[in-house]
Amino acid sequence: MSGIRKRPFTQFVHYVTSAKESGAVGIGANSVVDIQAIQDTVDLPINGMIKKIYEDSEVFITPTLKEVRDVCATGVEIVAIDGTTRERSNSEKLSDIVTAIRQEYPKTLLMADTASLEDAKYAEAQASVSIKQ
Repeated sequence: MSGIRKRPFTQFVHYVTSAKESGAVGIGANSVVDIQAIQDTVDLPINGMIKKIYEDSEVFITPTLKEVRDVCATGVEIVAIDGTTRERSNSEKLSDIVTAIRQEYPKTLLMADTASLEDAKYAEAQASVSIKQ
């Protein structure tokens, strides 16, 4: 799933350019390759993510610290990460990921992808825990 573009590159560039010309104020991208292509094509804020499946977890939207770091390293403005209460791969904790990223990439915004109000409250609490650490 991760890093695989579902459309030809020329079509992708046309899509991104058309979005900007139509008034888009930002673009979402799934993979470092797509993020870099967007950065090379238009000057818009990017909400980046990596969708990756791990066998030991149902979390797949920028699921581990490794993927979050990979997206942050591209210089995107926002990184979408799974903010649900589901168990992460290798028993990683959302609060630990947030803490690490706030230290390593303090200007990068993190956006919790949630499925319910319970998830949103959980993500907010985990972000608060990282501030206190």
